[in-house]
Amino acid sequence: LDLARRVNKQKLSKLKLEAVDPKDQDKLIEDIAYYCSGTDVWQRMKKKAIAATSNPKGGAFLVAKYLAELKRQDPSIEIHISGHSAGSVFMGPFVDLLTREYGLTINTVQLRAPACTIDFFEKYYLPAIRCDKIDNFIVMNLTDEREREDGFEIYGKSILYLVSGGMEETRGEKILGMEKFFFQNETLKKLTHEQKIDYIACPNEKDPSTARRSAAKTHASFNKDDLTFKATLAQILNPKPIP
Repeated sequence: LDLARRVNKQKLSKLKLEAVDPKDQDKLIEDIAYYCSGTDVWQRMKKKAIAATSNPKGGAFLVAKYLAELKRQDPSIEIHISGHSAGSVFMGPFVDLLTREYGLTINTVQLRAPACTIDFFEKYYLPAIRCDKIDNFIVMNLTDEREREDGFEIYGKSILYLVSGGMEETRGEKILGMEKFFFQNETLKKLTHEQKIDYIACPNEKDPSTARRSAAKTHASFNKDDLTFKATLAQILNPKPIP
């Protein structure tokens, strides 16, 4: 009901034109999100996340400034950055500021099911990777099979499918945290092959390396899974790229 109250009538008319068979419930939910308020809410959230670093009064901007000063005083301090889902949007400009403006090297960047677009990755993360300003860049994603099974309430797939299909300005936007898009991108495939990116498909409870092991089977479970927590710590303690 709250969603219905905020519907833009002009957008709703477009939704009627694109109405689908009620049996295709996922597509219908994506249409509702896109033509009602899902896109507006998601874009506002992303702008605020970016502003935390881009605005000189933003909290992340100030953290970067003081972290750079602390690093100058004690070069032995390590920098490890970890983000899940929309955390990748918050952390992107922060990583870019630390590496580009302050010239710092980040020991590890860990992104779990990142909700940022691949274009966003190329703008904020890729320059630091190419300049060797990130020692170890790790992406932990669900397999596409798990993404398609990770339904919630009335939507049958993961939240990243909904973001891609109904909440980005361009429908079907390529999301970094979706396996099917990750390996369609030649740059990402090349970086993975060159071990500039350590890509970890989840779940993989039996992986021999603690730093790669995860029992996460849903988007939300990355924040609750003990094996994922242990992998995060192992990645931080391992100073070299994981083979």
